[in-house]
Amino acid sequence: MNIEIAQGGEVQQTVDAFYASNGSNAKARPDDLFFIARAGDAVIGCVRYCVEYDVPMLRTMRVANAYQRQGVGLALLTRFVNYLDEHQIRDVFCLPYAHLDRFYGLRGFMTLPGSQAPAFLQERLHAYDPAGALYICMKRP
Repeated sequence: MNIEIAQGGEVQQTVDAFYASNGSNAKARPDDLFFIARAGDAVIGCVRYCVEYDVPMLRTMRVANAYQRQGVGLALLTRFVNYLDEHQIRDVFCLPYAHLDRFYGLRGFMTLPGSQAPAFLQERLHAYDPAGALYICMKRP
């Protein structure tokens, strides 16, 4: 497995096709940064990094079904966190599924009440999950 880092404008078609084939309607934006895991030429996982309202965020992490529970997600998350550390990027948020809290916690993300997130993320969290049961707010200081 190889993990490449590329700007959204360079990999838009590849990323959009991967997300669509793996159950996400997310779309690559030119200014986003993507961490793309490949097995040969096949994309097997992807993480999107973006900054919205001056808030750095991990968004839209996906691993192809056939490659789940094989370390691809952890390898992607580790490469992502290493990038953050290399570039001294702090206070990074994500809104993962609630059952993934331990997974993200392995690389320093901590669960926090949604009320402690920036307002736009509070709104997004509520829009994703009005009942507050499916998603959580996490932050890597």
